Amino acid sequence: MVTDLLKIDKKVQEVKGQKIAVVTLVGHVGPRTVLYLEENVTRILHEGVKHLVLESSKLEYMNSTGAALIVKIVDMFSEVGGSVQMTNLSKAICDLLEVLGFLDRIIVVRATVKEALAAI
Repeated sequence: MVTDLLKIDKKVQEVKGQKIAVVTLVGHVGPRTVLYLEENVTRILHEGVKHLVLESSKLEYMNSTGAALIVKIVDMFSEVGGSVQMTNLSKAICDLLEVLGFLDRIIVVRATVKEALAAI
């Protein structure tokens, strides 16, 4: 089951008058889970949330398919004047994003959720 591979915990809060979703990702983002993640993030966007923080301290694995989805999510939020940030990334996932040319140019990475919220 997809939910055995990726668990998603969402908390929506208001900061500086803006709706922000902090989504904790637990498990794997790859070919078998990207659709599940995309559906959840699209639902969040349709709820009027403009800013997304992907808390990734428990994200064990991401491949290029998952990284491409993150870029798509960044584009979705950018289109509505919002933003996406990732926090607490493992070295392996940072290395993947850097090799793909996504790190810091397309995908903004912060050390902590607190730092990401302060940057909005």
